[in-house]
Amino acid sequence: MAKVLAVLSDDEAEDVTNLDIDHVMGRFDNLNPHQYTPDSLQTYRSRLKTALEDFRSYSENPVSFRPSGQSRMRQKANGNNAKPQKSKAPTTQTSASPPTTSSLPMVDLPNVNQLPVQLRQNLTVRIFGLPFDLTMQEAQKIANIVLAHASPE
Repeated sequence: MAKVLAVLSDDEAEDVTNLDIDHVMGRFDNLNPHQYTPDSLQTYRSRLKTALEDFRSYSENPVSFRPSGQSRMRQKANGNNAKPQKSKAPTTQTSASPPTTSSLPMVDLPNVNQLPVQLRQNLTVRIFGLPFDLTMQEAQKIANIVLAHASPE
């Protein structure tokens, strides 16, 4: 989606809530002729529309925000996903990629709650600064923000 948003002018990027998605996708396609299949462009359009709707919803009420992709995640967890998933080709890390956790030094910070979360085989993220008396409502608020950053599979 970052590639699509790269076609925005500075004025458009200031407030993405008023974007004309069809116009932006048309510009993106014109600037990248024959580089994307119609199915890919439709997927980008759908993801952009969903992301903008989620952003508007989050902006209006961050506390009760629920990403629209959450229902798809529940369906997938329950085995109700009717659409078959395409397997993704393995990617290779380039020098422009961020460093992996194994290349970062471990720093112990005293008096700070650190929560390691293994996401994948070679990827563990650490959440710092969580209060030891974290409430369910606070945890849900953090979870909603993290969900907003997830890309649909």
